[in-house]
Parts: sequence; structure tokens; C-alpha cells
Amino acid sequence: MSQERSQELLKRDLIRLMLFRVVLVSLFLGVSATLQLSSKGIIAPSISQKAHYALIGIVYAISLFWAITFSSVKKKIRFAYIQLGFDCLIVTCMVYITGGVESIFSLLYFPIIICAGFIISKRAGYVMASTAGILYGFMVDLQYYDIIHPLGVVGFPFSSYPEMLFLYRTIVHLSSFYIVAFLTGLLTQRLNRSMKDFVKLQSLTNHILQTTNLGIAVADNFLNIVYLNPKAKEILDIQEKQYPDNAKDLFPDIEYKISDEADSRIKWHKHVIENGKKTTYLEYMISSFHYGNSEEKGYLIIFQDVTDLKMMEQEMKRLESLAMIGSLAARLAHQIKNPLAVISASIEMLEHDSNVGPVQNKLFGILFKEIDRIKDMIQELLFLAKPKKPLFKEIILKDLILDVIEQVETSKAMKHKINLEFGLPQQLKIVTDPDLLMQALINVLNNACETRDGVQVKIIVPSYGNGETASKALLRISVVDNGPGFSEEALKNLFIPFFTTKEKGAGHGLVTVKAIMEALKGEVHVMNLKPNGAMVSLLLPNLPPQ
Repeated sequence: MSQERSQELLKRDLIRLMLFRVVLVSLFLGVSATLQLSSKGIIAPSISQKAHYALIGIVYAISLFWAITFSSVKKKIRFAYIQLGFDCLIVTCMVYITGGVESIFSLLYFPIIICAGFIISKRAGYVMASTAGILYGFMVDLQYYDIIHPLGVVGFPFSSYPEMLFLYRTIVHLSSFYIVAFLTGLLTQRLNRSMKDFVKLQSLTNHILQTTNLGIAVADNFLNIVYLNPKAKEILDIQEKQYPDNAKDLFPDIEYKISDEADSRIKWHKHVIENGKKTTYLEYMISSFHYGNSEEKGYLIIFQDVTDLKMMEQEMKRLESLAMIGSLAARLAHQIKNPLAVISASIEMLEHDSNVGPVQNKLFGILFKEIDRIKDMIQELLFLAKPKKPLFKEIILKDLILDVIEQVETSKAMKHKINLEFGLPQQLKIVTDPDLLMQALINVLNNACETRDGVQVKIIVPSYGNGETASKALLRISVVDNGPGFSEEALKNLFIPFFTTKEKGAGHGLVTVKAIMEALKGEVHVMNLKPNGAMVSLLLPNLPPQ
């Protein structure tokens, strides 16, 4: 902070100074005028009374003029010097009309010097001390040489004054003026230094509160919230003036989590906020504090959004499950592959037996179908264990989708055909791994077709959105059905291995889809539709030709 006060602070202090001047001068001169009117012999001639009233009128008039012109004054420092200089002149006149060298009102020079030091600067205090000394000394000299005669006398009257009295009082007053200026300067320096340190600390505190990644809330002794930093509002997803009145509205169990003051260990508590479809995982701690040396108590609540960490934790669990599946799949592949081949060969030999009838042939067909399904399951498990490296090449997207539809309709006994709504150019070519993309689409379609009997399924490939170009847009392939949709539990666990809601489900269909889309540098999104049905969207980047 600079030695000269800020303009805003100076403006406020000048307004106070003007009010203080009017009140103080009115008080002192009003009391003096009252004494003149009610007492006899203290201040004799009537001209002294008129001088008092004239001085009061001048102070009021000048103060009114300054109040009117204050807002238009740009150089507030100069304006402060003018006001304080005028005050010195008024005090000198007051000393003159109340006894001159014997007036007790010379003490009013001191508030002027103090105000100059505090309101403007240390140097201003010395300037006002010099101004007061010059005016007072000049008046005393004029009185000493009998050029002027004070209008009133305070105390007992006498007509002649010793020379040493004038010299003594002049030296005492001048010394007092500069001593007061010096002491005011010391206090001003300390005050400015303290304010500078305070401003630095305040600035640092505000910077920390504004930029920290932690949410910070301050509550009073009754847990009423008195402050929330910007990060706290962002985490809680609340507007500027809409945050809850009490911390218990945010953390219902906070009263039970307040740590004993004797326990200095930091304890983090977990909390979950459900806001519509958004779930936010929080960790928070609470500690008490006292305002200064008072008994008034408050609470500091620090919390952080650990949703991403929670998602990472869930992803790590998923990866651990995949690793476990990989190990299991590798073992299953070796343990089942050879016996399955023997079973398949044996069934083929039995099928070619001349004694086999139509019923047996039908049963053999079922066996072959189930064997193929087991082989497909093993291949998917092996893919999860060790994803295949994509072999990107350029293909026509619509042709691939039509091939997938044909395969699914052939393998599934469906009452309704699978419809395709293709909003992109018919011959649009994309760069991807056709085998992996086909496998992902087949899994999604199979999942949709198995939701219920008579389900209607369609594939939607929308056109690019506004402002999107073929080179920047994500290709979206959405599979929509009018089945019952996914339950809340299913939506949370769709991509967890072995989780299934079907009686004959294996729980790895959508898990495989997610693994394939990650290999293709894409994404998979799942959502329920209103009033019923679900939509699974595959998002693919439009990669440049290899």
C-alpha cells in the first residue's frame, strides 16, 4: 500500500472530516457563545459575540460549498490540503476571538495535524504542523507588538504580558505541533505497514479461495452457511444466490461428523449427492474455529469432488474383472476347445449314420447350433482377455450395416424386419476394422432382439449436426428398440463382466461391445427412451484413409 491513501479511502475520510468539522466547531463555538450570553465579565464586548456567530456562519457556508462541489473535485489530495489549511485558519481566528495567547482553543490545532497525518500522509502532518505554527506565531507576534487586540480573554484579565510569556508559549506550541506530527507519522507508518500486510494476506487468501480445487464453506455456530467459494458452488451445481441456508441441507449427517476439538486428526467423510440424473461423490472434512479472541464459534467445511476418482475406481474394477476373465478365458479355451472338437466330430459321425431319422437330425441341428454358440462365447472371452489389434481399412458403411441386418434376421426368428434409417450419403466410406465393427453391431442387435417377443428394432445413422463436417464429425450408429428398456441397476452395471438380467444371458455382450469400441477409438452410449425402449449408440471417429 502506498504512503498516500487510496482515492476511495481518501474520499470517505474527507466526508467524515467535513461532518466532524461542522459538529466540532458548532459544539465549541456554541458553548462559547452560550457562555458569552449567560455570563457577565468573561467576554465583555458585544463585538466578540458577533465574531463567534460570524465564524460559525463562515464554517457552515464553506462546508456547504465543499459538500456541493465535492463530487466534481478530481484532485482529492489537493482538496484535503485546502480543507485542512482552512481549518488552521479557522482555529487561528477562534484563538484570536477567545483571548489570543491565553486562549485554550489552540489545542484544536492538534486534531488538524493528526487528521492530516492519517488522512493524507506523514508529510502532510508536518505541513499542517508548520502551517499551524506559522499562523499561531504570526498572531502572537501581532499581539506582542500590540498590532491586534484579542476580542476576549479567558481566565483573569490583565493588560500587560511579560515578553517571556509570548516566547515561552510560542516555543511550547511549535514544539507540541511537531511532536504531534512526529507521533502521528509513526502511527501512520505502522498503520500503513499493518494495512499493507493485511491487504497482502487478504489478497493471498482471496486468491487461494478463488483458485483452489477444493470446495470451502464457512458456517456459524448453528451451521448456517455464511460463505461458499466459487469451487464449492461449481461442485454443488448451485447459483450465486441459491445456496442452502444450512450446512445440514448439503450434508444431512454433518452434526454426527463434527470431530471432537481435542482430536486433531483430519477425518474425511464420504457423501453422495443425487441431483436428477447426475450423481456426485464427495469427500468432506469439518473443523471448528473461534472468531479472534471471542467465544463465538464457527465451522470450516472443506470438500472435494471425487466423482472422477470413483469412476476410475470402477474402471479399475472393470479392468481387474477383464483381467480375471482373460485368465479364465485362456484356461477355458484350452480346456473346452479339444473336448468340443471331439463332441462336434462325434455328432457329425452319428449324423451320417443311415439309421438316423428326422427327429434325430433335428436334435443334431440343435446340438451344432449350441456348439457354435459356445465357440462364439469362447471367442468373445478370448477377445476380452486379449483384444484383437484392429486392421483398419476403407469400407462402405451402409453395405456393412445391411450385411449385419441380414445375418441377425437370418439367425433370429423375428416377427418384424429390422429397419434402417440412413441419413448419410449412400456410398459413404469410412476407415475402420469391418470385422470388429460387425461383431459389435451384431452383439447390440442381438441384445435388442432378445428384450421381448415381437420387439421392433431399427438402426439410425443420422446426418451430421449443424456446423459439423465429414472430417470432424463423429459417426453415430444407433440401435433403437421398443422393449422395456434397462432398469436403473442395469444402467449402472451394463459394462461389468458377467452382469446380466436375462435368464440365459452370459453377461459379456455389451462388455465386448465396449472393448471393441475402445479398440476402434470410439465410444458406446446407452440410454432409455420414453415412454419405453432403449437406444445403444456406437460413436466412431471418421478416420482418414490409411
